[in-house]
Amino acid sequence: MKKIYSLICCLCLVGAVNAADLSVDKTGAVAGSYPSITAALAAAVDGDRLVIYTEGGNYFENPTVDASVTLMAASPRDYWGLEGNLLIQPANGREVSIIGMTIWGTANGAGNTPVGARCVVNFVDCRFSEISNFSFDGFEVNVLYCYSNKAFNIRRGSFIGNDFEGTNSGIGILPGNAAFGTGDTVLIIANSFQTINRSSHMTFNNPNVRFYVANNFWNNRNASSGFQVVIADTAGKPNVFRNNTYWGYNSNSNSNCNATSTHSILLRGVKDHNASSNIFASDYGTGGGCVLYGMKGGEYNLFYGLSYTPGLLRATNSYGGSSSSIFDPSTGAGIGAFGQNTGNPNTEFLDLDLTRNDRGTYGGPFSWENYRPNPPSDGRARVWFLEMPSKIYDLGGTTVVKAKGVHLR
Repeated sequence: MKKIYSLICCLCLVGAVNAADLSVDKTGAVAGSYPSITAALAAAVDGDRLVIYTEGGNYFENPTVDASVTLMAASPRDYWGLEGNLLIQPANGREVSIIGMTIWGTANGAGNTPVGARCVVNFVDCRFSEISNFSFDGFEVNVLYCYSNKAFNIRRGSFIGNDFEGTNSGIGILPGNAAFGTGDTVLIIANSFQTINRSSHMTFNNPNVRFYVANNFWNNRNASSGFQVVIADTAGKPNVFRNNTYWGYNSNSNSNCNATSTHSILLRGVKDHNASSNIFASDYGTGGGCVLYGMKGGEYNLFYGLSYTPGLLRATNSYGGSSSSIFDPSTGAGIGAFGQNTGNPNTEFLDLDLTRNDRGTYGGPFSWENYRPNPPSDGRARVWFLEMPSKIYDLGGTTVVKAKGVHLR
């Protein structure tokens, strides 16, 4: 992408309508406040906001959320801390938004919800240090612009613009019951997954949903094995793996092209133009085989420093030697002829400036420019999801895009 067009966006902000604000202040300095999050939750009804004051430090408790509420800090650009475990009790039609939380315990769902309206949970701009588990039927969990150094497991929902870094970090989309729906698309967009001196894996394995994996960045450094990304073969619901960047630095991130390899990117149920415009790069060497087991006919992908099996791939893909000095996948800088204007030329892949798709994280309609403005404090809303047509044409007028977004505080 060479420039960014001005987009007209309609933003739906989290927590737009509130029944009442309940103040939480452990110091008691705020008149009418509750001394704990647990006490405020006991008084809350659907639609309330818990406005949490941080002057007294972190909250040492294990609250359970059992209403449609929003928990957020009282001051703009502030985070509230919870040194304990957070449990969300499911119910049909319940919606819980957690904004700006730093938690040193677990954040989990309490079990399955009966078939019916989903229990929606939104985590926005939160920081996690333990495994989070919402692998229960009936939950729909959206994780937006958060940081975690552990795994986060769900069955339905989305991961947008998150940073995962550390041992056993990553995401899992685990099998669910078809009675809770088979038409969902799980969005995994513009996330960063970084490990150093460790291998990592993530499994997208709910056969009742479709996976849309786009513009993510995997950075695997100094590890004995690479990332294992497993995408289930979801019959009748073609999965998408587009404009991702996979970077193995001083890591054995190749594979022997078999289903049991721990060094593979396994893309079952992904084929042809749905596996397109990705960058797969490594400086480890070319002795390992292919990195895309099960992918059929991917198009306009760039392989650098990796071996491959030609029978799985189309002639439109590109191959080369060591990539360590070619480009910086985290910023797109220096990719030159290897990345810019070399992705899929079809109109549904056009960059935001309506030029040909750039390979990697900055290309296509889900470019990192949407989700990670630079500098991050430029005042722009962070996009949650773009409601846009799959194909964009230059009609000589203003490009109008509807979007859901959140303002980081």
